[in-house]
Amino acid sequence: MLITVLRDLRVQDESGATIPVAGARLQQLLVRLAVDAGRPVSTGELFDTIWADLPADPAGALQALVSRLRRTLGVTIEQTGSGYRLVVDPLAVDLHRFEALIERGRSGDHSAYVEGLALLDGPPLPVVADQPWALPLVSRIEQEAVEAEHAIIEDRLTAGDLTGLAARLRDLVATHPLDEEFAVQLIRTLRAEGQTSEALAAYEQTRRTLADTLGTDPGTALQDLYADLLRGAPASTPGSALRTGLTSFVGRESELAELSADLAEHRLVTVLGPGGAGKTRLATEAGIAWRDEHDAPVWLVELAPVSEPAAVLPTFVAALDLQTSRVFERLRAAGRAVDDWALLTGALASGPALLIVDNCEHLLDEAAAIIERLLVSAPQTRVIATSREPLAIDGEHVLPLPPLRPSPAVQLFLDRAASAGVPVSAAESDSVAEIVRRLDGLPLAIELAAARVRTMPVPVIAERLSDRFALLTGGRRTALPRHRTLYAVVAWSWDLLDEAERDLLQRFSVFSGGADAISAAVVTGAPDAEVRLASLVDKSLLVVDREGTAVRYRMLETIREFGLNQLDAAGLAPGVRDAHAAWALDFARTQDVRLRGPEQVDALDSLAAEADNLLAALRYLADSHRAQAATDLLLALNWWLFMLDDDQRTVALTQIALDAPGEVTGASRATVRMLHVAALAATARTDLESAKEQIRQAAQDVDADPGLIEQWPHLQIVLLQASIWVDVPDLTERLTRSPLVHETPWLRAVALQTEVDVADNAGDQGAVREALAAMAELVGPLDDRWLTAAFLVRRSQVEAQDGDPARALTSLEQARQLISTLGRSGDEMYLAIRAMDLQLRLGQYDAARAAIRDIPRQWNEVLGADLPNAFLVNVAVAEGNSERLAEARALLRDPHPVPGAFHDHSQTLLQTSITLLEAEDGDGAAAVRALTKAYPSAVATADMPLLAMYAVAAAFAVSLDRPERAAECLGEAAAIRGIDDPADPIVAVLARRLRAALGERFDSAYAKGRSKNRADAIADVDPAVLFPNR
Repeated sequence: MLITVLRDLRVQDESGATIPVAGARLQQLLVRLAVDAGRPVSTGELFDTIWADLPADPAGALQALVSRLRRTLGVTIEQTGSGYRLVVDPLAVDLHRFEALIERGRSGDHSAYVEGLALLDGPPLPVVADQPWALPLVSRIEQEAVEAEHAIIEDRLTAGDLTGLAARLRDLVATHPLDEEFAVQLIRTLRAEGQTSEALAAYEQTRRTLADTLGTDPGTALQDLYADLLRGAPASTPGSALRTGLTSFVGRESELAELSADLAEHRLVTVLGPGGAGKTRLATEAGIAWRDEHDAPVWLVELAPVSEPAAVLPTFVAALDLQTSRVFERLRAAGRAVDDWALLTGALASGPALLIVDNCEHLLDEAAAIIERLLVSAPQTRVIATSREPLAIDGEHVLPLPPLRPSPAVQLFLDRAASAGVPVSAAESDSVAEIVRRLDGLPLAIELAAARVRTMPVPVIAERLSDRFALLTGGRRTALPRHRTLYAVVAWSWDLLDEAERDLLQRFSVFSGGADAISAAVVTGAPDAEVRLASLVDKSLLVVDREGTAVRYRMLETIREFGLNQLDAAGLAPGVRDAHAAWALDFARTQDVRLRGPEQVDALDSLAAEADNLLAALRYLADSHRAQAATDLLLALNWWLFMLDDDQRTVALTQIALDAPGEVTGASRATVRMLHVAALAATARTDLESAKEQIRQAAQDVDADPGLIEQWPHLQIVLLQASIWVDVPDLTERLTRSPLVHETPWLRAVALQTEVDVADNAGDQGAVREALAAMAELVGPLDDRWLTAAFLVRRSQVEAQDGDPARALTSLEQARQLISTLGRSGDEMYLAIRAMDLQLRLGQYDAARAAIRDIPRQWNEVLGADLPNAFLVNVAVAEGNSERLAEARALLRDPHPVPGAFHDHSQTLLQTSITLLEAEDGDGAAAVRALTKAYPSAVATADMPLLAMYAVAAAFAVSLDRPERAAECLGEAAAIRGIDDPADPIVAVLARRLRAALGERFDSAYAKGRSKNRADAIADVDPAVLFPNR
């Protein structure tokens, strides 16, 4: 067995197969034992490793975790007098192999250093690195890694092996800026390569770092090396005077590798990207790496300061040798002919060379022509061009430079903020993440924002990004003028556009989430929109997103804000925003119809793609005091919001519509209020009883406006479900029987689904089967995935009750496959719970536990994070596994029901599970306490399956001393549920026990409970009735 802890935790068995170790606590336990492999680790140390706040019974919880780890790994973990010991060969743990290799390296075998460093990949011990006990160990490992690097590099310097060494040392100096030995080795390497000027620059950078950070001068070794450089060193390689970056190179490692690979394959690579993306820095770093690899000259041709086409060729000549260039200027002044082209091709004819031609976009024709001729005339020359638009010449390979990904973008901000002398605290991390996201990951914009930390807190910078162009000014004094402010960066590209392109781009900026060409044409009014959009993509002002055959165009947020400013300045904003809002309403109406039928999935995808645009349109209409239009848009989106199953989003969007000033006709606003209050209740943001009263009133207002329902037929279903929830039976009955429902197949099918649910809750299985049969005739022709899945779920439940769990599981899996394409997390939660029940009925306990793990995490907010642990109790009871039951107890130590609409459901589920736990452990008093908490919540839900589940748990508690009353209790559970379900896994466990204890008396006791009406059965399972003396 091999255990890896230095990197991401991994365990491999003797065959090399990976053994998964699931769960943070289990991983922390394994790492802590592996660090001291073969030696005891005290229980106190293990407690500190696993829990920030100790559970009520830490010893028991630790024992359960150790047992689980034994089973997972199949290894021996001995319990000692003071703790536990992992019985493995220490060298099976990579940490101990690393330590042994470092010792071998210190003994003179430097190959062991190389082998040891290969075991590291990033910060060591990531599973526990932030824990106090691990900090000294992590520090020691890092120091030993530095020691190994020193020795390996010294060996290479002694052997004259300089390939790639300078680049490696630059990385090490950036990572360890106060390590003078790395600085000495870098300067020695640069001097050996003939790069004296860069060696001197490296010394000066280290000197400043030491002075600024520690207030000290360099040590003797560095000072002596500096003196040697000043006394005279070999001249630098011609063409090697690239500007070495004075700041760290962050977040572009993969792009640098890609550019280097492209440069090896192609003679011309154009790095393409918007202003401020870091094209120049990337090209320069690639040039340094190429020079180090090939020992050949690299020339930087800077076109940014050049404004005249005629000056482009002389700029190439001057870049190759400034002193010679001045000579030729004098020759020109004297009237003597000078052939710049001959000079340029002559200088590049002697061998391999690399030209970096920076900022081509404003002189594209001239730069492209010269580069194309050069590639033909100087066959050993390669070119990296940077531009916001391709050169469009033969042999060009384009490398688009995307924005920085979130993690390196954050690192860049932190690095530049630290350079400004203001380290960012952990408490400001959310603000930093928001800043880099809103700045589109553009390095220059991030650096300008980081420079602001000298004068304002990070959260304030994030808040003020709404006016980013005023905020992000004051870049480096040595930067080009167009790189000193964010406005200048974007304006440079904007000014290069023709009038038609500028008009389209500023109009397109009203799209908050991008758009396809058809939508762009509708809103902007551009007749040739697709051609112009493609041109703007080439100019790095739009980004193309492709998914299959679909093509969308979008703007980086910084460019979009610039476009909006231009639109406002031109006085065009109101008209274009009106066009965008009209498009949004038409789009929403079209997709609303498509949501109910075979085009459902495509409609959901289309709405998801336009979500930002729809929100922007809704806000604009509300801000423009157009309440009716805002309400119409919200109602057009209502069924989409229902299908998303996202109450938080529903609350936000309905609030915008409700806040819109202006008149609204009919009951439209009452409908929005009903949707809003229901979503508030579901997210525990309003009093439940107050919410029901508001919904009851709103539902009656909507019912009184037939024109509204004719306009939005699906409101029939929303209204029907609301009437059931708030208990308005006459409205429920009228809606169920309405002609519109009966004449519209889709509405009829959904109404039948509701009838199935109501009948099932009432225990009327005849009505369930009748409605389900009618629904079966409708769902096939409708070809609606959501509706088909709803039918399959309900059919699965009937199949399980008929004693065919395998067939029920097949139906459920078919439903799951349909639901997975719709992204409804609530349905996924319910399907996971149903799958658990069916797997239990089949005796597949591991599969049942796997189903519980499939419950989407976002439902922790609705039913509580303890919900999966409560279901683990059911699995353990059905399996009859005492060890699993102990694990479930440890996980369900201190459960908390959620507030809001699902409080009673949550409380019932949790407390019935605890009742089962306590009853299985024989603790009757504790079981009764849990039942006493569960009963009022179970009754309040009016959910008969849940009440029946409570009654079964009550039977477990009663069975501890009154088996005959427990059998009666099981009958009462069936009376409450309205159906006998002897195959229910939990019922079956207790029924077997009671039959063994009672014999034939079981049937008569069960029948006594089963014969009761529902109200009496519910009353008789009250803990006060069952346990009057407790």
